[in-house]
Amino acid sequence: MPVLAQIDSAQMAALEQDLISSAGTIGAIYGVLVFGGLIALVSLVRHWRRVPPPLHVAVSRFLDLPWRGGDLLWLFAVLTISFAATFFFRRAWMAWGETLGLTESSSALLVQSIAFHVVGFLTVMAILIKRRWTWQEAFGMKAIRLPADFIRGAVALLAVLPVLLVVTLLFHLLLQLLGVQVSLQDVAFAIADEPQRWMRVYFAVLAIGIAPFFEEIFFRGLLLPILARRFGTWVALLFTALLFASIHGHLPSFFTLFGLALAMGGAYILTGSLTVSIAMHGLFNAITVAILMSVP
Repeated sequence: MPVLAQIDSAQMAALEQDLISSAGTIGAIYGVLVFGGLIALVSLVRHWRRVPPPLHVAVSRFLDLPWRGGDLLWLFAVLTISFAATFFFRRAWMAWGETLGLTESSSALLVQSIAFHVVGFLTVMAILIKRRWTWQEAFGMKAIRLPADFIRGAVALLAVLPVLLVVTLLFHLLLQLLGVQVSLQDVAFAIADEPQRWMRVYFAVLAIGIAPFFEEIFFRGLLLPILARRFGTWVALLFTALLFASIHGHLPSFFTLFGLALAMGGAYILTGSLTVSIAMHGLFNAITVAILMSVP
């Protein structure tokens, strides 16, 4: 969600200047989203007042998910080896990126996404096969419910967008007062500035599909229930949200991502389906990608 506080234009990248010049259009898009979000939020609150969500049942179901600490340790071990390999073979994959005509930052982002998202997903698949668990048993995901869960995720994201927007604006204003430059994440520049069209498409698919899918499996699917059984649901929600926001390594979006992570974790617990949080995550990123790709 590229919401920028006003900073010295001489310090801005060309992309950020283009976004500021398109502020009217971007503002109109967010205006429509916020209006729809307020309607969704009021509707949800009114519905929950009439029919309170079964929190105890939802939490009990959530805590019964089959994931255990050993599964998480295996995933951590594989990801650690994967990242160590990317560091060890840095020269090789940088040279490979040059042969493809990629910039250094694009090559790094491509390899990191493979080392984390792709390798991580394959590891989770191996665990599922070894344990003989279905996707429904592991994450509450059911094929017949995918369309309904996607809609629930879209409504949940709409409902939380007004809150996220206010939090983002206030935090950016605070950073501005403290003299901290507010900029976009590196992946935003990669999507908008990468000269290779196929690579821009990959980064868009990464942001909208690949990253939300595996990151929700990792943070909400595995880490959240494992920590909740040991430390309690609220502690697990707060910790996983903090970790999720921190690993992105981007201060201006920290509280935005923290709030989004809390909402996605809550949505997973309440609905019992990881598809809902995946939809929220993917649609959130899709808004940003759509705006970035619309900038001339």
